[in-house]
Amino acid sequence: MTVIYFTLLFKYDIEHSYFFHFMIQSILIAIIFVYYAQYIRPVRKRDKKISSYIIVFGLGGHGILQFFYFILLLLDFSGYQTYDIFYSTYGYFDSVTISLMGTGFFLWLLERESVKYMQTGQELDQFLYRTSHDIRSPITTLKGLIYLAKQEKNIDEVRLYFDKIDLSADRLQFIIDDISAFSQIKKYKPVPKRFKFPKFLSEGILNELEFSKNDREITVRIKANTTNQEINTDPLFLKIILKNLLSNAITYHKPSREEMYINILLDDNKYHWILSIEDNGTGIDKAIRDNIFDMFFRGTNESTGTGLGLFIVNVAVKKLRGEVKVDSTTKHGSTFKILIPKFPVY
Repeated sequence: MTVIYFTLLFKYDIEHSYFFHFMIQSILIAIIFVYYAQYIRPVRKRDKKISSYIIVFGLGGHGILQFFYFILLLLDFSGYQTYDIFYSTYGYFDSVTISLMGTGFFLWLLERESVKYMQTGQELDQFLYRTSHDIRSPITTLKGLIYLAKQEKNIDEVRLYFDKIDLSADRLQFIIDDISAFSQIKKYKPVPKRFKFPKFLSEGILNELEFSKNDREITVRIKANTTNQEINTDPLFLKIILKNLLSNAITYHKPSREEMYINILLDDNKYHWILSIEDNGTGIDKAIRDNIFDMFFRGTNESTGTGLGLFIVNVAVKKLRGEVKVDSTTKHGSTFKILIPKFPVY
């Protein structure tokens, strides 16, 4: 309303009308730029980067400069002759502050990429170190068991050694599968494809897993509430997610229960496919729930996994631009809920 009022007031005075609009623009820009300079100002020692300081100086300096123009024009409206000061400064300092902002943002992008590559390098170093250690352990066990089996003359004892060799080979296969899955989700970009979820689950995943615990079968229930029981997402990434979640659900079941089950449900809403994996296993302790998606995190000392399963799930879900939620009660079971966008931008 103020702008409209002054526009009407100066409609017969083109020069004053122009300067008034410039004055309003200057004070608005001054407020916005000074506010954002304060907003991004480094407040912690570890946040103090050269790009942050340059951006702050550029934003703050441009805001103060605009406020200076506002004061000059306000004085002019009050009857003081400030034309000479205004015209002698306008444009010169603006280019300096704008250059500072541009330089600062360019350096900020470089610093961000540098930090990202450093984190990737550290993550890769940790991954290689831990996986090489995990691989060495079953290989050493295999070599020792093979040596003992060669020395043994009792055929029954030899069979026991081969049973243990088989277990060590399975562990080695789990490690290789995790490495392969990690490599795939890091290397490939998701490619959405529409397919029947129950068929994909039964033929592509369930037949590769052994749903038993201490010679007792785990009941698996599948339900799809979507149109035509279809889902539209990347099948490779979804397979990696499901295999890891289902493997965990099998591993951490309680054989003492009267019935052991895993419920797999596919639902959807306006924006997401909603995939739920529910089991009545041992559950996850509240104290470690925030750490379960960390690389190489093992929930218990008795865990025989690589500690990569849920980390891989989390990375794969993020690559699909989705979200993973966990609801778990110790000794009662867990429910993992995966939200996958229907219209992602990869």
